[in-house]
Amino acid sequence: MRPVRPTPALHVAVAVAIGLVLGTSVPELARRMGEVPPRPGWVAPLVLAALAFGLASTARGTWRSLRDDHRKMHSELGLRLLALAKASAMVGAVFAGGYLGYALMYLDSLETGLGRARVIESGLATVAAGAVVAAALWLERTLRLPEDDDEPPAGVETSS
Repeated sequence: MRPVRPTPALHVAVAVAIGLVLGTSVPELARRMGEVPPRPGWVAPLVLAALAFGLASTARGTWRSLRDDHRKMHSELGLRLLALAKASAMVGAVFAGGYLGYALMYLDSLETGLGRARVIESGLATVAAGAVVAAALWLERTLRLPEDDDEPPAGVETSS
């Protein structure tokens, strides 16, 4: 079985780029459908911040349990947390890009109340989604197994 690799920065960057494209297209799609582009509201930044807090708390508790207290973790729990961390990193990156793209579309209308509200709310959601990515990557790093000193590094042959 292949070991699970850390989430590459390129994957996170691609997810942000996909979100950026989606976020910048929302206002135009809404206009084409005859609708007013939506206002992000305060729920999204609050939910994303709560998710980031939950992930960071889990990462901190896991770090303390595994590294400081030297406790063992059941493999199923470790795999579930790793899957949660990887998925949260990618979803958080898409949301960060999406809200950033949406905010960029309204930078030229900061003088209006609705434009300013869209930029501020989208900006806060972007920051909160970035915190989700950071906390998820921290949790993923916390779950990495220590290097085994008995095995040679990859690519090194031993004579037996």
